Amino acid sequence: MTEKYQLYVGHLQDIPDYAEFSYYDSVKRRLFLLCDRKPEGKFTPVPPEMWGDLTPDEAKWLRESCREINRRWMEAHRDEAADTANAFLDLFEKELKKEARNAKEIQDGGKANESGGAEEAAH
Repeated sequence: MTEKYQLYVGHLQDIPDYAEFSYYDSVKRRLFLLCDRKPEGKFTPVPPEMWGDLTPDEAKWLRESCREINRRWMEAHRDEAADTANAFLDLFEKELKKEARNAKEIQDGGKANESGGAEEAAH
């Protein structure tokens, strides 16, 4: 994503025009903004490590807002998103094949040991 979004919190006040994503928690009386620049007014950044302290409704709003930001980015950068997804799938496929080979080697090694032990017992 080329734009870096930040979560901010403050008390009820005017919301800047450029802040597309906002949420007001009427119980805790706090206003959240998710925007790509520091908003004017008395807003404090909320670092990601503090997001776990959000109420369930606040967290839901934040997830939905982030999902919308990601959707917009993917729509605007279809080719780059497709290339990234394809590279991930190629790497994932290679890792799966490697794990399958390792599992087969372990399985075949176990059978060889079992049959080797049976032969030795027969002698």
